[in-house]
Amino acid sequence: LYANSVNHRFDAAAYLDLIGLERVAYCHIAGGMHGQDAYHDTHAHPTPPEVFALLEYAASRADLPGYLLERDGAYPPAEVMTRELDEIKASVGRGNAKREAARAR
Repeated sequence: LYANSVNHRFDAAAYLDLIGLERVAYCHIAGGMHGQDAYHDTHAHPTPPEVFALLEYAASRADLPGYLLERDGAYPPAEVMTRELDEIKASVGRGNAKREAARAR
């Protein structure tokens, strides 16, 4: 979604509000890189902060069933992967807390 929103110039969060998050099976989290004419979802580069922010937003809107950090090559050291996994957990936790706070109001 992030790659498509960059390449096609649309608001990813607004799109999430339209699609019905109850239909989402899992969230694919991956990094990429900006090429000459587009953002490429490479699965081989660090996950950008915007992807974690989008994940947090999605978690603030719905209790999503699963998350997957996708790396298909050029694997970084274990501590780098661990940091990305920790950031996924933190993003989901912040989003869940926002959703619960909104529900409590």
